[in-house]
Amino acid sequence: MESEADFGNGLLSSEVGHRRRSTSVSDDYSVQKTNDDATECKFVAVQVILFHVFSKRLG
Repeated sequence: MESEADFGNGLLSSEVGHRRRSTSVSDDYSVQKTNDDATECKFVAVQVILFHVFSKRLG
């Protein structure tokens, strides 16, 4: 089976490989930033829920 990114001269395969390597660092950062943002949102949501639960018990 032939590679989809190969026209026989290997230029496209080489270009695709280069792009994957050059963007992997920024992609990794973007994924980590998204994960960090999601974790922070979950933390804040839990704090809000706990605040409401305890304020109902006290008040």
